[in-house]
Amino acid sequence: MKKNIFLLLLLTSIFCNGQDKIVVKTITIQSSLSFQTKNELPKVVALKKEFEVSAKKINQFILEEYQIEDYQLKKDEDFRFSGSSFQYQINEKYLFLKTEGGYYGPYPSEFEREYVFEIKTGEIVESESLPFQALFTLNGYLDFIDKYWLKDIQNDFAVSTSDCDGTPPYCSYYDIENYEVIANKLSFSITNDCYPHVAKACTPYLTKEISKEILKPYLSDLGYRLLFKENYTSKKGIDKFLMNQKEKPNCENNIYLFGKINNLYPVSIALTLSKKDNTVSGYYYYDKKKQKIKLGGKYSNNTIELSEYTNNVNTGNFVLKFETEYTDEGIFIYEPNQVHKYLIGKWFKDKTKYKIKFTAVKFNRFN
Repeated sequence: MKKNIFLLLLLTSIFCNGQDKIVVKTITIQSSLSFQTKNELPKVVALKKEFEVSAKKINQFILEEYQIEDYQLKKDEDFRFSGSSFQYQINEKYLFLKTEGGYYGPYPSEFEREYVFEIKTGEIVESESLPFQALFTLNGYLDFIDKYWLKDIQNDFAVSTSDCDGTPPYCSYYDIENYEVIANKLSFSITNDCYPHVAKACTPYLTKEISKEILKPYLSDLGYRLLFKENYTSKKGIDKFLMNQKEKPNCENNIYLFGKINNLYPVSIALTLSKKDNTVSGYYYYDKKKQKIKLGGKYSNNTIELSEYTNNVNTGNFVLKFETEYTDEGIFIYEPNQVHKYLIGKWFKDKTKYKIKFTAVKFNRFN
């Protein structure tokens, strides 16, 4: 009797997940390249009529990613992918897909992509990850970057610029996109998207490893818990997606801005936008002095207004605006599922006004 109950529970757990709604099959397609290679593409098949529309929608997305109209190629149809493969995971609500391979267009390139789809609708769900800066407190991020990262990455950028005949990387010092915990150390590195394909050899490669003991004073409670108590960086697929969804509301709404006032004075700005009201607090400093100057103000209608204080005396003001129309004075801001924006800014006191030219902006929000 006990064995029958156990078997019933086991079967129930299996068929309560998404695998009684859809399955993912492998479709093999040969490349049209001179060195023909096999490509394995995912195809979603509905097991119930109610999921046929969503399966079709997911498959259409996959076909567009592979630049074809159907899984059955037409005679002499061009298919320039090579060695494509995929992995997938299904639960009761979501389908996770990871695809990888090579594409031989004007410039050969390799790709690795991850997607999360809602099984019921077929809609793609933004698979957001915790950005590096969100691991830290407002003070901790800039302090940590300044002490353990900036000098080395600036040297690497200088070398890359020299190697590329004076062309600097188009990424910023702060574009840290890869991080993981290995043996109680946080390993992190600069993005590899700093030059176009033809100049990839110039790409800066910098990776650092910092121990848990050194990191701890700089990390937020959220960052420390995820990194060293909940094995966040070892999570994969749907497990990581669900953890991101759960922790997103716990992430402070911080913004870090980097640029030059009057195109002469490099500054770093750290702000917290309150989740309760429209107040803003934080600080900034001139990169040469590193002396933190208190900031306070408010935000509304895509505008942040700030006043700076030294010894409780107002010594200047900022206005930062997110514009939807292109302006060559602004820096482009990309956020998933958001209207594209351009950030412009100015510093002023009495009759003195200076524009701020931003070079990098980092949000704490998941991206």
